[in-house]
Amino acid sequence: MENGSGKREIEFTLLDEKHHGYLVEWAVRPSTGSPGKWMGDFHAFKEGEPALRVSIANLYDNPAEARANTIRIAKAQVEEAVAAKG
Repeated sequence: MENGSGKREIEFTLLDEKHHGYLVEWAVRPSTGSPGKWMGDFHAFKEGEPALRVSIANLYDNPAEARANTIRIAKAQVEEAVAAKG
């Protein structure tokens, strides 16, 4: 997937297990506006449900921190979508 500027390819990694039936892909990338900072993106898919696609605007100090927080936020967004369905 290209980022918003179309300049860079983003490689997503699939979580090992589904989260509430959703397949979750995550990626981290260096910030272009804040050198030395990292950002995250995720997609979550479940058959019959709208896909969740989020670019996280938070900046992190390193890729590991970005990864952990991206996965945490992705899982929280999935849980929120599941709870909204009742």
